[in-house]
Amino acid sequence: VERVANMLNYFLLQLVGPQRRALSLKDPEKYEFRPKKLLKQ
Repeated sequence: VERVANMLNYFLLQLVGPQRRALSLKDPEKYEFRPKKLLKQ
């Protein structure tokens, strides 16, 4: 359980932390990549 929690925390930090600008897609709509919507769920 702890390992899964650590992975989720890491993923969330990648979406909203200082390194979030490193995540970029040429066509985010193609992959339905909407990090703000994901965080609101």
